[in-house]
Amino acid sequence: MLSVVAASLATHLIFKRTETHNPVHLIVLLLGIPTLLTPLVARHSSSILSAVFTTFATFWATLGASIVVYRLSPFHPLAKYPGPLLCRVSKMYMAFLS
Repeated sequence: MLSVVAASLATHLIFKRTETHNPVHLIVLLLGIPTLLTPLVARHSSSILSAVFTTFATFWATLGASIVVYRLSPFHPLAKYPGPLLCRVSKMYMAFLS
């Protein structure tokens, strides 16, 4: 499980550095990496379906949590500017207002 969390944090760093929007890169980062990590979790799971679900859920939850924590942290480039909390966490707030 630790390898899944570490891979998710590494994926967040890749997204932060490259800001990729290429569909191939997105598929590899968001689907390929958890797929490659599924056999590591499958050894400790009762079925392959539960291993896939556990791997993907852990990967995406860690990725989402790391993005939210980074956006709220003082290390974010826009942290010194005030604003609503929902605007800092998600870009969907502005879509909701418009």
